[in-house]
Amino acid sequence: MTNDTAKSELETAMESLRKRGFMRTAPLSPRLMELLQLDPSTSPDTAREYVRRRLIATADQLDPTLRTAFLVVGGLRPDAPPGTGERLAQAAAQLRVSERTARRRFEEATEQIVPILLSTGHRSVLPEIDYSFVHVRTRFDLRDETPYIVNERTISVRSDGIDHVDERIGLPRFNGDNLLVRALEGCKLDHARKVGMGIWDVRLSFPRRLRTGDRHSFATSFELPGRDALDPIAGFLPHTVSYDASVELLFGDRRPAALERFVSPPLMDSSTSLPDSELIEPVQAHHDFTFNKMQPGLCYGVRWRWDDQGTQSASLQARQ
Repeated sequence: MTNDTAKSELETAMESLRKRGFMRTAPLSPRLMELLQLDPSTSPDTAREYVRRRLIATADQLDPTLRTAFLVVGGLRPDAPPGTGERLAQAAAQLRVSERTARRRFEEATEQIVPILLSTGHRSVLPEIDYSFVHVRTRFDLRDETPYIVNERTISVRSDGIDHVDERIGLPRFNGDNLLVRALEGCKLDHARKVGMGIWDVRLSFPRRLRTGDRHSFATSFELPGRDALDPIAGFLPHTVSYDASVELLFGDRRPAALERFVSPPLMDSSTSLPDSELIEPVQAHHDFTFNKMQPGLCYGVRWRWDDQGTQSASLQARQ
C-alpha cells in the first residue's frame, strides 16, 4: 500500500470521526489498526479502547485549541453526544467560537494527526503507550540566582524499536523564547522547541533501539535565568501506572519560609489549601523527598514559600 493510499484512508477515517463520533464508528479503520500495530485477532472492545487512548495521546501533541476540537468533535470522550451537530456545538461552546470555526479547528487537527500516525521512525513516542516510568528523580539546585533542574528517568519499554522519547516541559512563569536543555546521560538532545507560552516540546534520542521489556535510564537538565522564572512547586502525576519518584531540593543562603509535602487529587490551583499536607519548617539547606508506589490519579509533590510571597501562586509542574 502506497503512502498516498494510506493517507487517503486515514483522512476518510478522520472524516468518519467527525460525522459519527468515535463511539459510533464501527468497524474501526483497518489501516488505523495496522498503523497502531494492533493484532487483527484483538477483541473489538480491547481494540477500540486502545485506539481511543492512542488517538488521545497523539492529540496531546497538538496546540490546546486543536486538541480540544479533535477530542470533542471526534467524540473521543466517553460522555460525547451522539449527534454531529451536538458535538460541534459542544466544541464551539468550549472554545468560545462559532460551530463553523470549531469544525475548521477539527480539520486543522486532523491535518496534523494524520502525518503523525503515518510516520514510523520519526513518530512520537508516548508515555503509558510506548513506555512506562519505573523511577523518576528531579533535583532543584536553587543555591544560585539561576535555578538548575536535573531530571533522571528510568523507563520500561512497551513497544519494540523505539529510539527516542518526546517530552513536554511546562514553565508558565518563564517568558523566554529559548530553553537551555542539555542531555547529560543515556540520550542526545534532538530539539527543544517552544510551542506555546511557557511550553516546550523536547525530543531525546537514545544510543540504540530498545526492545519491549528493556529498561533504560537517561538524564537531562535545564537552566532558568532567575528564580522568578520557576514556580515554587514540584510534583508528579502518574496517569495509569504506579512508579517511584523523588525530589531533591538544594537551597543556598536564601531559604524558603516553609516547605509543604502533599498528596492530593490533581490541583486546579496550586494556591489551594491542602489540610492533610505535611508542613516543614525551619527549612534546611538540603531536603530529599521520596514518593514510593505513587497511585494513578493522585498528585504527589512539594511546594515552598519564599518570605516575600504572601500566598502560594504557582502552577503545578506535573512530571509523568
